[in-house]
This record gives sequence, C-alpha cells and structure tokens, in this order.
Amino acid sequence: MSDTFNVPVFPKQAIPDSKKTEDWYKQNIEIGVSLVNYQRDNGLRSDRKEKISNINLFNDIVDREEIETVINPYNLAGKFPDTYKNYPVANGNLNLLFGEERKRLFNPVSYVVNDDVVSSGQQIITEKFNQLMVEQITNEFFDQEQAKKAIQELDRWSKYTYQDMYERMSNQVIQYFINTTDIKEHWSKNFEDLLIQGEELASIDILGGNLVFERLNPLDVVTFRTADSYKVEDSDWIVISKFVPIGVVIDNYHTYLSTSDKDYLEEIYTTKTSGSKLIPDGQLLTDRYNINDSLRYMGMDKVVRAGSGGVRAFNRAFDESGNIRVTRVLWKGQRRIGIIDYKDNEGRDQKKYVDGKYTPDTQNGEKVKWVYISEWNEGTKIGATIYLKYGPRPIQFRDPDNPSICHPGIVGNILNTNSAQAKSLMSYMKPYQLLYNFFMYRLQQDFIKYQGHIAKFNLAKKPDNWSMDKIMFYMQQFGIMIEDPFNEGLEGASTGKLAGTMNESSGSMQIGDANMIQMNMNMLEFLENRIADISGVTPQRKGAISNRETVGGVERSVMQSSNNTEKYFSLHDNFRVRCLKILIGTAAIAWKDKKEKRSFVLDDGTKTVLDFDGSVFMQGTYGVATNASSDVTNMMNEMKALAQPYMQNEGSLSTIMDVFMTKDPASLKRKIEKAEEDMRQRQKESEERQLQGQQAEIDSNERMLQDQRDHELLLKEMELNNKLEIELLKQQSTEGIDNSDALAKISLDKEKLMQNFKLKSRQMTEIERHNLQAESISRMQKKSSQSK
Repeated sequence: MSDTFNVPVFPKQAIPDSKKTEDWYKQNIEIGVSLVNYQRDNGLRSDRKEKISNINLFNDIVDREEIETVINPYNLAGKFPDTYKNYPVANGNLNLLFGEERKRLFNPVSYVVNDDVVSSGQQIITEKFNQLMVEQITNEFFDQEQAKKAIQELDRWSKYTYQDMYERMSNQVIQYFINTTDIKEHWSKNFEDLLIQGEELASIDILGGNLVFERLNPLDVVTFRTADSYKVEDSDWIVISKFVPIGVVIDNYHTYLSTSDKDYLEEIYTTKTSGSKLIPDGQLLTDRYNINDSLRYMGMDKVVRAGSGGVRAFNRAFDESGNIRVTRVLWKGQRRIGIIDYKDNEGRDQKKYVDGKYTPDTQNGEKVKWVYISEWNEGTKIGATIYLKYGPRPIQFRDPDNPSICHPGIVGNILNTNSAQAKSLMSYMKPYQLLYNFFMYRLQQDFIKYQGHIAKFNLAKKPDNWSMDKIMFYMQQFGIMIEDPFNEGLEGASTGKLAGTMNESSGSMQIGDANMIQMNMNMLEFLENRIADISGVTPQRKGAISNRETVGGVERSVMQSSNNTEKYFSLHDNFRVRCLKILIGTAAIAWKDKKEKRSFVLDDGTKTVLDFDGSVFMQGTYGVATNASSDVTNMMNEMKALAQPYMQNEGSLSTIMDVFMTKDPASLKRKIEKAEEDMRQRQKESEERQLQGQQAEIDSNERMLQDQRDHELLLKEMELNNKLEIELLKQQSTEGIDNSDALAKISLDKEKLMQNFKLKSRQMTEIERHNLQAESISRMQKKSSQSK
C-alpha cells in the first residue's frame, strides 16, 4: 500500500437529471468505497487507532505499544515481563455517567411549525375562549368565582393539554417508538460511544418498507468535508461500511435484489478448506502486505495473521467469518429547479418551485429562474459487484425557508472544541490510567521483593551436635536462640579456636524497601484523584462520604461534579432531539399510505393508542423540544422526596404513586396542582362538616343548659312559694290584726323576685352561648392556619 493519500476526483454534481445515469451513481459509490479504504485525514474526527485504543482500554485489553512508552521510556533493549496488567480505575467513573444517562429524564414534545397549522390552532383556542365568555355572560346564575375558575382551566388547557391532530399524531409517533422499540438502548450505547470514542452516530432509514433506527459504530463511518461543524450530517460525504451476515442483507434489501444478485449471494455459501478452517469460496486474496500497513489502513478487524512474513488479508468484500461487506454511500449533490415569482389572489408576492423538467407558460408571460440547490443522494454496494438502492434520497428534510438546506438522515455528534480534533473523555483519562497501571506494576514488584526483617544466624555458633531443627524448636517454643561461642573448630587451622574469633555476629536484616511501597501507594492515590478531577466524578458523587463532611459540603461537591459533566449530557440530549426530528420526517414517508391504530404501553404502565393517518400527517412540518436537564432532574427527585411529609399531612397514597410514575415536569406540575386543589376542597368540606357538628353540639348544650336552668328555676320558685305561703299563713293566723297590707307586700316581693331570677337566667344563657361559639371559631381558625 502506498503511504500517500490522493484525494479522489469526484464526479460533477451540477448536471441535469438526464445525465445522472446508472454509471454516474456507481461512480459516486466507488468514490465512497475509496474513502473507506484509503482515507487517513478525518478532519475533526479522531483517527481509527485512537478509537480502537480507547475501546480496548475500556474492555481491559492491554496495548503492548502503549505499555512500552510507559514502562520502557528509554527504549532499552530486552524483553520486559508480561505481568503488566490493566487496572481499569477509569471505568468506574465512566460507568457512573452511563448509569446516570439511563436514569436521566428525557421528555420530548413535538410541535408544528407550519404557519397555516399554527394559525388554525390559535383560532381554535380563541373560539373556545369566546364561547366560554358568552356562556358566562348569558348565564342568569352568574357566579364570579366559578367564572374565574373556568377561565383558569381554559388557560391551563391551552398551554399544556391542547394539541391539534398534527401535534397529537407526532407525539404519539414519538411515544410509540420510544416505548415499543430499542431506541432508548441505542441512545445509551450512543452515549457510551461519545465518552469512549468521542463520537455518537445514528441512522434513520426505510429498509424493507419499515422505519428503522440504527446506532452506528463510529469505526464504521467515514466522513469527508466536515469543516468545523460538530454535526456529522454537515459533511458532504458520509460512508457507512461494515460486514453484515448474508441473511441480514436479504432481510433488508430483498425488495432491491435482482435474480442475479440473489444467485451471487447463494454461491457465497460454497466453502473450501483453507488450512484447518472452512472459508467461503472466493474470499481470500493471495497478496501479502506488511502487517503494520494493513493494520494502519484496514484495522485489526479486517486482517488475519498467516505466518511471520506478513499477513494474508481477506478480500475487502468479506471478513474471516464470511460476512459480506455492505457499503452505504451518501453524498450531497445538486439538483436543477426553477423559481417562479407570482402574486396570489390578495396581491401578495409569492414563490413557486418547479422541477427541472418543467416547461414554463411563456404565452402568459411566465418566467422561470433556473438554479441549482443541494440534494442528498445515496447508493449501496454489497460485496464486490452488487449496486442497489441508488438515487436521490426519498426524503430530503428540507428547510421551509431555504429549499437548498437538506438532511441525509444521518445524525452524529463530534466531541471537539472549535477546529481541534475530537478528544473523548476516555482519551483525557488514558495517560493517567496508563500511569496507574505502571505504578500498580511497580507496587506488585516491590511487594514481591519485600520480605521484611529476617534473622541472621552464624553457623559457627551452632552448638555442637545440634541440628537446625532442634535450634528452631527452642526458638519457636521458648523464644530463645541457643548459641555456643566456645564451639571449637573441628578441622584445619580453626582447630582449638573460639567461634567468636571469627568476627561474625548474629542479628537481622531487611530485604526490600517499605518506603518505596508507601511511595507507590501515595502515587496511586494521587492518580485516582487526578482521574476523578478530569472526569468530573468526585468521591461524593459516587457515594463515598467522610464522617467529617457536612451535608452542605457534600451537596456542593455533587452539584459542582454535575456541572463538570453536564456538557456531555446536554450534547447527548441535543443528539436525541435531532434524531426524533428525522424520525418523524421519515415516518411521514414510510407510513404515508397507512391509516391505522396501534395499541402500546407507556413507561408508567398505562395503555394508549397510536391513531395514525399518513395522508394528514404528511401535511405537517414538525419540531421537537425537550426540557431534560440536570436542574429538572434534581427538581423531580426533590419533589418525589416530599412524598413522606405529604403522607403525614393526610396526603393520599394514590397521588404519590401517580407522582412517582410521572416522567415529565409539566405533567408533574399539573398533577400536583390538581392534588392540592382536591386537598383544599376536602379540607373545606371537612371544615364545613366540623362547623355543622360543632353548631349542633352547641345547640344541644344550650338545650341541656336551658332544661337544667328551667328545672332549677322551678325548684326555686316552688321553694319561694312555699316560704311565702308559710309567711302568708302566719299573717293570716294573727287574730284581730289587719294584715292585708302585709300580704299585698309579700305577693309583690314574690313577683319581683321571680322576674329578677328569669332575667339573670337569660343573661347567663346568652353569655354561655357566646363563649362556646367564640371558642369554636377560635379552634377552627387555628386549625386552618396550621393546614396552610
């Protein structure tokens, strides 16, 4: 292979449709294939080697070349041991972010951007409001409080609930795909690609008549002319090349395959023996390439070793398992259209776009301005000879204000800054991860060398006729070491000499360096902290909280950590919104002839129905918005944390369950408002019932008191009558004395006494009633203030 990359000569795009023949499309497809085979410069995108290195590091696969740069920086000769391993400390930070993405709220809402549809919606809302006003004004039982409540309900309906048939169908399409397909799992995998490879890509297309959302592996995608845009869809050329089982090819492209194409695929199953393997016929090349060049251009997944002299690369149409290469090429070409200026019935200037084959009506003075606008084309190459599904894309996703702006149906993010090459979060952490592996290797080696303090024993001082087992027995059992400094030498010049004269002393020595072990451990801790700082994932965010930390300090740390990583989540949310916009537009084409109802289940377990009419749905132009953010997620979590206090304040369990099953803040707000209104209504009814009960109790007490007072009054009246009658009898019994005046005075006193008694009794009754009523009102006011 050559080390130079020659930019291919692209076919001319600004040509009439009559010149866009089959050969022209095949020529464009081959240009895309050449980009896959030879392109090195990806512009903003990181190179293939960097992506594979990051993937391997995350999957605990050690790259020997990267190891050498760490453990052998001076490029010394010799072979280093293979005990070097990967210790994936960075994976914990990435896995935490992956988990948070799966739990992160994402509540997309579709809306219509057509001027005529928006105007009709506003007209419906205005008519509803006017109708309500007329009903309230003409109502003979007009209630100001009820009218105010009706206006508030209408306002809430117009802001949150009202959707015309276009918006209703588009939102049903979104919910249908989110809840019935694997699109959420694909998005989670996209987020993993973003943090590990620095890119996330997806394709929304129509295959076999079905709408298909596919996550794309960044390793399989080649782009050309992306400039400084972080959006992959802004490229002029997008090529997707990967190996696919033949069965999948037939499933996806059976409507496009000719008879000869099917025969070609059938012949591929013919096998022959290649060494000890059965390889499909016609899939091996005989050419040999240098291993480094092959890896550099094709990647490890495209070659296979065949001896030390080089590699036998598989035919680029197949891999070693017999999967066939499918290359899909998309390029931004040009189309000739005409622009006709005219005035409508109201005298306003209007524009009309016509096809390049349009014949103007020159007799009526019609003038056409011919221009070229952008148009996305596509074509697919299967194996080495099959070309199919080529031509303009069936849907261009054109901008209503600028017909030249179109979309390829591919959505992708590049994690770059300005015009610099993309760098993933894994790429930032990788140098520290490799250093961490190195110091773990050093720590392992130091532990192997370290033996601590060991005893030294001079054999010249061993007691005569004692074995080492006996010496060790005394040392272990009794904790003493027996030495004989007068042990004489047995032979030679040492005969008759003391052992002590040999100037050898017993004691201990240390093997290994404990300080070096501690230094390595300190370095490992430092590297862990640096990886945490770079990733933005603090120990507090992982749940590692010290007993000396305050609640406010932990919350502050977690909040700052979330701010550090919010960039990745926001970029991913933008990616998902763009995917849904393309998905809605593609659904309008894929289901244009369908009119059906499909039942499906939402996340909260409720059952709903997709009521779809393709002919109506195609008339709308849709946008998608979402309120997913860390602030909204925190708000939702805090609101759910208030469930326990709510229950303690007579809240209903069904309301709490409804709140926990709610995924979007707008619905949560409406449900909480309704629950509060219901609670206030229940409290009002309870207070009214309580007031009625207290009033009944007051009336009953008053009746009892009145009966008691009447009884006491009767007793006193009877007692007083008895006394007066006794006194009257005494006066009458006095003989010869005129006592008529005295009797009259006694009767008058009796009457005055009864009147005073009745007056005081009524006063006491009124005082007691007033006191009871004041006490009841005070209790109700106190309870009402506590409930608020």
